[in-house]
Amino acid sequence: MRPSDAGRTKAKGSCLLIRHAAPAIDPARPAAAWPLCDEGRAAARALGASLSLDAVVSSPEPKALQTAAALGAPVAVDGRLREHDRPNVGWREDFAAAVEAGFARPDEVVFGVESYAAALARFAAAVDAAVADHPGERLAIVSHGTVMALYVARVTGGDPVALWRSFGLPHVVEL
Repeated sequence: MRPSDAGRTKAKGSCLLIRHAAPAIDPARPAAAWPLCDEGRAAARALGASLSLDAVVSSPEPKALQTAAALGAPVAVDGRLREHDRPNVGWREDFAAAVEAGFARPDEVVFGVESYAAALARFAAAVDAAVADHPGERLAIVSHGTVMALYVARVTGGDPVALWRSFGLPHVVEL
């Protein structure tokens, strides 16, 4: 697995994990309700123009769905691809510290209402199902930074905090 710009090459049977493009942060709304900002929409369109995909499976959150829609392939939705469950959490000064506390204690509910271990299990099941549903296809899975970092760290043995910090908006990891 390696981070990738994904290029224009269409490799059959591959899977790209894509972190959504930049959202329009609204402190009055939970992050799960944020759509893409203008810059994010432009970045998602540019990413879509650089990919050649057969299918996309997306989180139901608006920023992920809008990113997925820009990728140029049919989009299915899987609720298990949503971000770590932290309802009613918008922008907070201590957001990074709260996210990192979850990485440090994955079996406990320390931020939001779901442990990171539970979020990872849910996300991994969705990835497995998407890959099984699209054999031999070039598939993109559009989701969120925390669950992607958990998954990529599990697959590669990497540090989830370092991965999470390194992810851009959008960000592509090729499996």
